[in-house]
Amino acid sequence: MSAKDITSYRGSLPERSGYKRVVAKYHNSSTGQTESITVGQGEPARTLSMQYPTREAAQAAVNAAIKGAERSKSSLEITLPGDPKLMAERPINITGLRAGLDGQWLIKTARHRMSGEGYGVSVKLVK
Repeated sequence: MSAKDITSYRGSLPERSGYKRVVAKYHNSSTGQTESITVGQGEPARTLSMQYPTREAAQAAVNAAIKGAERSKSSLEITLPGDPKLMAERPINITGLRAGLDGQWLIKTARHRMSGEGYGVSVKLVK
């Protein structure tokens, strides 16, 4: 789909692509020592500031943090004349908008509407 097909758009590009590795510290009651747990690999890394009471709590915290970093990716909302092929979970390729917004996207939601102005669709996309 090219920019000429799109009536309007609003895009969001994160300042950073999210953390690739998250570290959390927890208290090991068996040894009395502070230990850490890591999820992911690479940089950038984030160390959670809180010390968790158990390994399980630390594991849940790093899992939530890494998933949150994955969700911080780019988003795009477009409005265009109606197209019944546009539906959730369908990939779409956008060209001609601007750097960072062009490329492969996944439709998160598609809201179709009929009005006096005709058939239109508003689509929320994620990378």
